[in-house]
Parts: sequence; C-alpha cells; structure tokens
Amino acid sequence: MKFLKTVRDKKSTVLIKDLLLQRMTTTQKGRPITRVHASDLTREDYEYCPRQIALQIQQGIPPKKQFIPAALRYTFDEGNDKQSRLNNDWAGDIMHGYWDCLSCDHCSDFGARPATCTACGRKTFKFKEPRFTLKHSGASCGVDILLDVGEPKLMLAECKIIKSENFKKLQAPLSEHRVRTQLYLRMVAESDNAHRHKINTDKAHILYMSRSHGFKDDNGVISPFKEFIVQRDDKVTRQPLSKARALQISRESTDGAVFEEANPMYPARICNDMMCTRAGSCPVAKVCFSEKYSSDITWVDSEGQPAHTGLQVLASDTLVKEDEYASETTP
Repeated sequence: MKFLKTVRDKKSTVLIKDLLLQRMTTTQKGRPITRVHASDLTREDYEYCPRQIALQIQQGIPPKKQFIPAALRYTFDEGNDKQSRLNNDWAGDIMHGYWDCLSCDHCSDFGARPATCTACGRKTFKFKEPRFTLKHSGASCGVDILLDVGEPKLMLAECKIIKSENFKKLQAPLSEHRVRTQLYLRMVAESDNAHRHKINTDKAHILYMSRSHGFKDDNGVISPFKEFIVQRDDKVTRQPLSKARALQISRESTDGAVFEEANPMYPARICNDMMCTRAGSCPVAKVCFSEKYSSDITWVDSEGQPAHTGLQVLASDTLVKEDEYASETTP
C-alpha cells in the first residue's frame, strides 16, 4: 500500500520540464514573403522559386506557419544567446552597427558602441545588426558581425553555431554558408546603405562556434571557434540575385508600377512537373501548372546564361551602378 501511495504521489507531482516543454512549444507566423532574404535565396534544402512567391502574392496566400517544438526552440534560443554574447560582450568593444539603449530604447547612429546614450545619458546598450537592401531587386540581408580590427575598412563576418560533432570534423565552410557570405559581400557593396563604403566587401570571414566547449586547434589550444576566409566572387551570386530581380519585375508588372498598361508577367517554373518533391510542398503548385499564368521571365545561371530556353532574360543580375548613389552618400 505504501508503494501504491508513492506512485500516486509521483503522478500528481508537477514537473518543471513538463511546464517548459508546454511553454516553449509554439506555432509562429512565417516570414513575410514580400521581403526577399539572402538566406532564402541561398537555401540548399528548398530552392528559391520567384514564381511561387509571385503567385502566392497574387493569390493572397500567406506564408506557411511554422511549428516550433520545444527542442527546436531551445536550439534557436541557444544560438541567439551565443550571437548576442559575441556582439555585446566578447567583441562588443570593436563591434560596429546600431545600438539600442536598454534604458530608453533610443537607437544610436551606425558606429562603435557609444559611451553614453545621447537621449538619456545611460551606458547600457544592445547591438542591432545593420541591414542592406538592393534597389534593383529588393533583396536584403542583415550582417551578424562588423569589426574594427585596425584595418582601413570594417571586417564583415557571418557567425554559425553548429553541433559539436559537426564542428570537430569541419575542414572548410559549408557550401551554403560560403555562397551566402559571398552574397552578403555583394549586397553590401551594391546596396543603398549610406555606410557601405566603410566595409571591406572584397572578402569576409565565416566564424563557426561549437555548442560544446570545443576541441584542440592547430596550436594545441582548446577552442570553440573555427574560422574561414571567403573571397568575393560575383559569378557565384548571379543566379540568386537574378531570381530576386525576376520577382521584382513580376510584382511591378502586376501593380502597373513599370508598365503603362496592365500586363502581368510571371517568372518561369523551377519544377519540370507536379510530381517532383519541390512541387509537392509548394502551396501554389496547382495554380502554377495551370494554363492561366504564363512563364514570361527567366533569370541567368552562374555562367550568365538564360536558365530557361525560349525566354528572354529580363531579370539579369546587373545591379545599380555605384555612381547612382554618389550624390546621396559620402564615402
């Protein structure tokens, strides 16, 4: 009888882990599809399709909600915490960007962390990453790290937190991260951000951080960091930026911002048929393969050639020239 009573008591006990699992499990809205993120353009597991986005906007289909189980939320938050620690504590004294005052929410101008808030005089700040947007395509990116390391221009870096077992065997940057970092370099250089001239856009660093305490490096020091340098290569970024431009042309033709008469134009398909895996997860697959919406716009591949035969390349990767902003900004 005493044993049964103990079992009943255990069943009735509230456990913290159950409370946390319940509170951390959420469903959140998808990112707005009207903003073209660099991370979306370079995903390897889900190829970016400008036609899908154009048709979703036309059909009024919102982005798919994302189910976040507690374990995934834990992983996301752990990564965000490490990123925040890097920006604000570990390298806060040489970090450049925008700074939110934790006392009055005033945001400082771009630069190093201020000594005091110009609005309230307090000294506590939180780093806010700078964003860079391209007028030519509307694509944008947020930069994780901009450091003043004593060189003429700021060092751009992308930060990635990975599992310890993957970190240990890492010998080179992952392909998706390399391409995305090269895209960041080009987007910063050709953006309309007034501070782009302060940043080195010829090369960038990819900093990997282990979720564990790390392993011995080449110098025999236990380190949770691995770092790789990526040189800018605009050939690599031709296709993603051309796809972003294809979406912008389509949207402009739909709302009449560019063409004098209503003449909707839609990007070409990336899927050959509705049986492929990509089409199976597409919210507009049936509409896409209907006869109602034509394929009018194609983009270029990494060699600068049309991605689809028989279609004129209206969406090149040629971005706004540097001198178009010369009168707006001061280097």
